[in-house]
Amino acid sequence: CLSLKEIPFLKTGRVTDMNGMFSNCESLTAIPLLDTKGVTSMNCMFRGCTKLQDIPKFNTAGVTDMHGMFAGCTSLQSVPDLDTGNVTDMSRMFENCSSLTSVPLLNTSSVTSMDYMFRNCESLEKLPHFNVRRVTGMWQMLSGTGISSKPAFLSEIAVDITDIYD
Repeated sequence: CLSLKEIPFLKTGRVTDMNGMFSNCESLTAIPLLDTKGVTSMNCMFRGCTKLQDIPKFNTAGVTDMHGMFAGCTSLQSVPDLDTGNVTDMSRMFENCSSLTSVPLLNTSSVTSMDYMFRNCESLEKLPHFNVRRVTGMWQMLSGTGISSKPAFLSEIAVDITDIYD
């Protein structure tokens, strides 16, 4: 799908797994609103969509896996408010999103893995106050970001964060 520029109308009402669905669609710039109410996994769904600039507000209430969902979306500057209350894996979710400047306050109360979550998001300078009480992995979460001071939420966890920046 390297040359796919736009997504045609798709009936996705019965889809539960969107793993890699648009992965490496490098020419894709926007995504229409898809029926995602039954989806539980969006693992690497838009990974490598380097020209993707706009994301609609999907129904993500049932999603548990967002690993690498936007990884490598180098033109993405922001994401909408997503319902992430059931997500347990956000590792690599925004890795290599070099143009990302802001992230909304995501419900991270169920998340256990944030490894590499913002790695190489060099335009990102601050994060909202995430609930990280269940997180057990933050390996290189902030490596290569523009975040220079330790986010306050990091003082609320017992996880070793010595390798959070590199």
